[in-house]
Amino acid sequence: MHEPASTPCNTGMENRRRNGSTLDDVTNGLIEAFFTRDDNSRITTGKKQTVTKNKIKEQKRLLLNSLTNLHAKFCSEHPDNNISYITFTRYRPFYARQPTAKDREKKHENVQLAVVKLSR
Repeated sequence: MHEPASTPCNTGMENRRRNGSTLDDVTNGLIEAFFTRDDNSRITTGKKQTVTKNKIKEQKRLLLNSLTNLHAKFCSEHPDNNISYITFTRYRPFYARQPTAKDREKKHENVQLAVVKLSR
């Protein structure tokens, strides 16, 4: 049987495919902290509005701005971490979501409930 020659080029390519291009833990922590700040996202009001991924349960956070604007804001705050938009969105925490129409309706319902309670 003929075995393929093991060259340094082939070994490097296999490692790159297997590992992918990963960020260091510091940059990943900066991105997660950026998304969880109160000026970039808000936490949902409902107790049951949670998201579960890999048996990790977190309260859902709704983004207050578009991802392109948040990326520009992140780049202006951290000029030493030059990351692309794709990488920025790839490392977004799973519980930070864009608000849907259902999420916007919930906010209005809460205001209506507050008005009813205050009028009593």
